[in-house]
Amino acid sequence: MEQTLDVVQQVLMAAQENNIDAFYGLLGQDPYILDRIDTIPFVQTPLHTAASAGSTHFASEVLRLKPSFGKKLSLDGLSALDLALRGGHTQTVRGLIKHDPQLIRVEGKKGITPLHYVSEAEDRADLLAEFLYRCPKSIEDLTIAGESAVHIAVNNSNLRGFKVLLGWMEETGNKHILEWEDENGNTVLHLAASSRNNIEAARLIIKQRTFRRAINCCNVAGLTALDIALGHPNAEEHGSIAKALCAAGAKRSTSHSKTINLADYCALIPARSWLGHFSAPNYRLVKVPNPRNPSINSMSGEKRSALLVVAVLIATATYQAILNPPGGLASGNTDISTNSTSNSTDAGYGNPQAGSAPLLLFPNFGVGTAQAWELPFIIFITFNSVLFALSLLTICFLVEANDTWGKLLKPALAYFSICYAISLLIITPDLLSGGAGAVGMLVVFCWPRGMLQVSSATARVVRNAIRGETIIPLPRETSKTGG
Repeated sequence: MEQTLDVVQQVLMAAQENNIDAFYGLLGQDPYILDRIDTIPFVQTPLHTAASAGSTHFASEVLRLKPSFGKKLSLDGLSALDLALRGGHTQTVRGLIKHDPQLIRVEGKKGITPLHYVSEAEDRADLLAEFLYRCPKSIEDLTIAGESAVHIAVNNSNLRGFKVLLGWMEETGNKHILEWEDENGNTVLHLAASSRNNIEAARLIIKQRTFRRAINCCNVAGLTALDIALGHPNAEEHGSIAKALCAAGAKRSTSHSKTINLADYCALIPARSWLGHFSAPNYRLVKVPNPRNPSINSMSGEKRSALLVVAVLIATATYQAILNPPGGLASGNTDISTNSTSNSTDAGYGNPQAGSAPLLLFPNFGVGTAQAWELPFIIFITFNSVLFALSLLTICFLVEANDTWGKLLKPALAYFSICYAISLLIITPDLLSGGAGAVGMLVVFCWPRGMLQVSSATARVVRNAIRGETIIPLPRETSKTGG
């Protein structure tokens, strides 16, 4: 035992001196020395010693031989990367994260990760950007107090760090993190409104459109960001923040509609009809996680692939239905003088008379148009267009937005929908009806919020099922003067 301890001390001394040759000489005396150190849950490993001393090459060598050391915590609750950061050894830090980017997500004491640490001060902005680039998912990590890196940057008045985080969230589509709350229910806007040093940060947050829906949320104390800004001891200095909040539609908690807790809402479910879910005038809408519809980010790869296959098949089938609609398409040349086509001599809805608007715009209007243009066909083409649009919308949500191929696929789907709309215009004898169907389809696909205008019930079921949320109504406070 004493001999083992002596070898361990010599290994730690070699780590401090960045002596790799001596380290391998010690391994020759005891090949299992690293394995024995690895069995201890919390320990000062040679990697920790090398990282705290700035021995970059030694740290990289040990991490290569024993990757598990990178995730071990010392008796002080710090990882090797934490020690390198606190020692100011930037080269060692870059060497470690280059070997294993996941070290950025190792939670130390109080759940603080290396990303949280570099978010505290402005002089670490370069490392902050590099950490985000090496490990994009690290921005989602929270401390035991529920604080994200964005919370920490704003709490420490780190404007440059906040701008780096905000720019990264905008680039990667993660601006919803601005709405996350800590253990006290504070969003980053609550924190920004509480300090005069965060005026610019508050203005940047307010400008984010995605944050507008959370601008009036209350913390655990029941205060909104506007309440905090107006109630600050230096209210005069916070006047600019309050003005910016008011201009963005912020309200005080006293003007909020009345809310109920989840237990009260669940108790109301049996007494409420399904139609009241969407049409009750005395209710406001809030979002809660739906356990039956997990978030797209937590969906397994196999399930995502299966849904993608189904969505692609639906899109293919609906597009093919436009190219070959029920009843077929008219063929041959249109004879305006005799008002007849090679397939039909009857002037009707599918065969416009000479001099009518369709024939004046398109001389061969009868060619390629649907023959069975009756009410059943109108119903078919309407539902077919909705199915096509919803299938493309599903594909958009299932494809990773941050992936390069995902960014290329979405414009391709948009052009694909335009091709569908043009095909729809060509086969419909009535230009007005065909144009209305195409425009409605494009609104559903290109502007998800527009679905609420088309069909509230359908839109909420589809959008929230995909996003893993359900919209529940909570009662609004009725006006005392309105009865």
